[in-house]
Amino acid sequence: MARVLPGTAPRIVSPSQPEYTSATAWIAAHYEALRGQWVAVLLAEPALVASAP
Repeated sequence: MARVLPGTAPRIVSPSQPEYTSATAWIAAHYEALRGQWVAVLLAEPALVASAP
């Protein structure tokens, strides 16, 4: 359990947004082969993780 000391304000940090550019390019390059399927692609180093009809 977190504890805030009297006189100190809690610090709220929002996470940074992920970069989708390389994953989007990977999906565009493999569009025809994966057309009509649900796909899961890694964001950091684009690669197919899973696919389903």
